[in-house]
Amino acid sequence: MFQYIEPLLFIILITPIVYLVIFSLGSNVKRKNKTVISESKSRYAVIFPAYKEDRVIIDSVTSFLCQDYEKEYFDVFVASDSMSDSTNHNLENLGINVITIDEKISSKANALKKTISSISGDYDYVVILDADNITDNNFLTEANRNVSCNTVLQLHRRSKNNDSCISVLDSVSEEINNSVFRKGHNNLGFSSALIGSGMVIPFNWLRENVGKLNSFAEDKELELLLIGDKINVRYIDDIYVYDEKVSTKKAYSGQRSRWINTQYLLVFETLKNRNISDIISDKALFDKLFQWILPPRLIILGINIFIPLLFLIFDINNYKWLINIALIFILFVSGTPAYLLKRKKLYVSLLKIPVLIFITIGNMISFKLNMKEFGATEHGK
Repeated sequence: MFQYIEPLLFIILITPIVYLVIFSLGSNVKRKNKTVISESKSRYAVIFPAYKEDRVIIDSVTSFLCQDYEKEYFDVFVASDSMSDSTNHNLENLGINVITIDEKISSKANALKKTISSISGDYDYVVILDADNITDNNFLTEANRNVSCNTVLQLHRRSKNNDSCISVLDSVSEEINNSVFRKGHNNLGFSSALIGSGMVIPFNWLRENVGKLNSFAEDKELELLLIGDKINVRYIDDIYVYDEKVSTKKAYSGQRSRWINTQYLLVFETLKNRNISDIISDKALFDKLFQWILPPRLIILGINIFIPLLFLIFDINNYKWLINIALIFILFVSGTPAYLLKRKKLYVSLLKIPVLIFITIGNMISFKLNMKEFGATEHGK
């Protein structure tokens, strides 16, 4: 029996890591950019959904107002949910359009719905940023050079803090995701995954579709809608959105728990409402669902090191299990940018991985069939 189980287990474990490595290596493929650089001036509605973000929102919008893009071509909107009157007043004094959100259920989807319905101006694109996001002063200028009417842009979200081992590992995780699911996918002919912020979306398309968002996985719902409309998501690697990474095990656990719940529930909903034959025949949709079905990267990392080591201990000549460990190393090196690989703190932080693996396993075990329970990562504490 074991002679059949062992090769089957090998195939099951190595399949997700092979998928990740292929697209990670794909991120290093040099691909000619066929996109025509836009020379026209587009108008932007820049939206900051902000749920209890009094600590960080003023700094974020103040920084954004320093854009070198002409002021008459963009307006900033803050979807203020459960923030203080003084914060809202300070935002208005800065010339920010404050849209007060008073919904029974707080979510980014509801904030976007209310804000889009409240906007009366004539805009070409919507920029969606998180309340803690900081951008460079040429952010809009560079984004405007890359926009096109039938394309969504996902910009490079990069950490703005590496003050703890957890935040360093969180930064590495996001950069590997950028390599695999964004740059690598684009380079190999697929659409980039969305992140939830640093997105540039055609205004009219979003206005027509924002009402279809019904969960806390609004970025993944947007991806399904874009796939249905055959709209490509293009990843721009050299336009940065600086994002605060979680710094504690508690924050990490809460964030991953929400991501796991919403991701798998959306998979179930999609499989329930679509024919399997339609999914298989649509390569973009099939690839997207495969992404979402994959276990969290830390789980893939853990099982592709721990289980091969067990087999090697009991059978030192079973060399094929070394392939798993080698692929993990390739994924780490090819997917992690040089600025993080050069940090000594990264290698100290690796000692925290076993703890984070157990936290992630616990989150998967406690998976709840609930897409209506809102939680938000606390910033600026």
